[in-house]
Amino acid sequence: MNNNKKTKTILLICILVLIVILMNLGCDWPIFFRRNSNLKLLISKEGYSAFNPVWTPDGNKIYYLMVQQEGYIESYGGQLRVINIDGSNDRLVLDGTFGSLAITQDCSKLSLTCGNIKEGGSLILTDTLGNILDTLSAYPQKVCDVEFNRTGNTAYYFAYNEGFFKVNFETGMADTVLPWDIINGFDVWDDSLIIFGGKLYNLINRNITDYFHLRIYQHAQFLPFSANQIISATRDKAYISNLELEKYEELDVCPYWNSYISFPYWSPDGEKIVFSASKMKGDPNRPTNHELWILEKIE
Repeated sequence: MNNNKKTKTILLICILVLIVILMNLGCDWPIFFRRNSNLKLLISKEGYSAFNPVWTPDGNKIYYLMVQQEGYIESYGGQLRVINIDGSNDRLVLDGTFGSLAITQDCSKLSLTCGNIKEGGSLILTDTLGNILDTLSAYPQKVCDVEFNRTGNTAYYFAYNEGFFKVNFETGMADTVLPWDIINGFDVWDDSLIIFGGKLYNLINRNITDYFHLRIYQHAQFLPFSANQIISATRDKAYISNLELEKYEELDVCPYWNSYISFPYWSPDGEKIVFSASKMKGDPNRPTNHELWILEKIE
């Protein structure tokens, strides 16, 4: 009888120890996962994936790309859509296959790369209604990613296996910025700084500084009003990195206990973030349909 009681006590202690260990592991275990109450689902459509969201400067709408596909985003190319930030009035803007999307700060123009993310294509300019203003077909044809400068008169873009370029729409002149590929997203600050991966490239003095230790990863983006703060993502995490203070903060953005996070994008006031997220399933784990979520309060 005493042996049975002793065995039960040992089992109870083991269970309690296991529970404590699992709790310390956080959201890696579904039974202890708690979704951040500041997360809001913007759009989800079974069998479809939404990616590359960009916030309009007035903060009221989000343009994004959507494709009828699940899985990893590397092969994605989708149609251009727009939605209000409350989830209403989701509509098609321009049908086609586009891999990357950028918007000017005055919301007068959008830039889109034709083709999917991996293979790229020509670069086009549209207005916010989807009317094509120009097709920059004279430049490298495998454009995979694009961003505007802050005045909107120049686009910086990465052309697959050709390098990193910029083109001025007023003069029509294109120049090589860097001779190598820049993948997994980048951002430009005042025609002087480029952030990509864990590197910061100074266009003025042509210096490169490594910031891998600050957790700067994919789809890095400057805070709209400061070059010192960067948002980026890596698989199941998103980070805010402060270059000046040499610090970083992990954000609680996982909508599911096993999530795939990509394409984080600041709101104009820097107080919210929209991003693409997917639930990971299967063996081996793969993303399902990618949804758009908003972190409504950065804490």
